Amino acid sequence: MKYDSPTYCVIPMRGEIGTDIVSSVLDDAFKDILKRKPTAIILEMDSSGVRIHDVPSLVNVIQKYRNFRLAVLVRWPPAPRRSPPCR
Repeated sequence: MKYDSPTYCVIPMRGEIGTDIVSSVLDDAFKDILKRKPTAIILEMDSSGVRIHDVPSLVNVIQKYRNFRLAVLVRWPPAPRRSPPCR
């Protein structure tokens, strides 16, 4: 699809890195969005926690798509964590 003006797509990244935000889902989101051929992709970060050993795999996915116009929007402070619906 071709647009007359610049377009963008947002990839929402909400929750804990390594639990809610995982590299396979991020990679799938990039693949899906690139089919739409946006001018830019915005990564919207809203994370209240991180499992540090999962960060390199996310960085690898982002580097894989570094030839595209990327921007990162960081929500700070992060939204309050919601309690799970069931315990």
